[in-house]
Amino acid sequence: MEENNRKATFVRETDRQVVNTMKENFNAEKYFAWDQLVMSVAIDENVMLESKEAFCSVVLTDDEGKRGQMTVDWEGKANGKVNVTILTKVDHELYKKHYMKCVKVH
Repeated sequence: MEENNRKATFVRETDRQVVNTMKENFNAEKYFAWDQLVMSVAIDENVMLESKEAFCSVVLTDDEGKRGQMTVDWEGKANGKVNVTILTKVDHELYKKHYMKCVKVH
């Protein structure tokens, strides 16, 4: 991120902390900014290049520590009505353009 202002510094520092937490606690090598990506699609649907629709639900029981985990019925076995659109391919350059607009001083 090339911007050098309070917003950009805040975003950089927040992202750095999240990445470090993911590496230290979950042994994750990558961090995906899902919330920012979804907001980018909400603002501009052209960010979404491909998607799939499915029925999803959230585990409500404490089954093996999975409580709160989203499950996707890819095979249609739950007979649920489609309730989500899942991004499968995005325009990373367009997403980055929108993201950078968020941290610029106007």
